[in-house]
Amino acid sequence: MICRDVEITSLFFFISMKYFTITILLIVLTAAQLAAQSDTATKVIKERSKFSKNIGIGFGFSYSNIALDAKPFVLVDSTAKLGYVNTQNGLGINISLYYHIKINERFFIRPGVDANIMRARLEYDTQLKNKKTADIFPVAIEIPISASWYVTKNTDAENLASKGMYVSLGVRPVIAIPQFTSLNPTMKTSNLNIDGGIGFPIKMKKIDYKIELIYSYGLFNLIGENENDFYTNSVTELGRSFAGMRFYFN
Repeated sequence: MICRDVEITSLFFFISMKYFTITILLIVLTAAQLAAQSDTATKVIKERSKFSKNIGIGFGFSYSNIALDAKPFVLVDSTAKLGYVNTQNGLGINISLYYHIKINERFFIRPGVDANIMRARLEYDTQLKNKKTADIFPVAIEIPISASWYVTKNTDAENLASKGMYVSLGVRPVIAIPQFTSLNPTMKTSNLNIDGGIGFPIKMKKIDYKIELIYSYGLFNLIGENENDFYTNSVTELGRSFAGMRFYFN
């Protein structure tokens, strides 16, 4: 009888240890899975933090440099009085959103999207003292993509200002917003600019910002074709370039 009780007790102990071991294994596996999920979540958060840290905003000022080649046009048929067209450059503002891509300690790439408001104009003579004006890309969406290289080698990875001056070269597709573009003369709605500039990084507490001087040169002739419009036909060459100062924060 005693032996039977010992066998039953041994069997019960074996079964208990079996289920206890299984339970421990399940707990360990569950904990490992939760830890893996936690590591993945932490990694995702870090990646998102790194991504958001590289997103920046900018603003600045521009001053237009309009190139014009034009011929006189007949102002009054009966007297054959001629009229002329001239340029009126203007100051503008720029707001941008960009992404900073660090290649190494001395080289980075910066693609972005800019909204550029700049009131450059053409002025046409009229029979009266006042002149007819036509805005040239007064509101434009621009997509600058620049590559920058620090002239001096970085001596302190944590101190942005220690990198010193950098130089930039880039391209800038430009798209005019039709609702703000003058009907006469007829102008094209897009351009491609080449950008060149120099910049100076500055560190202030937790904010990194850069001051940049740029010149953006428009490659294309913006005047269109309209045989029935003398405002258009009087202009043979129309170029849009500008100089500017930018402030970038990230």
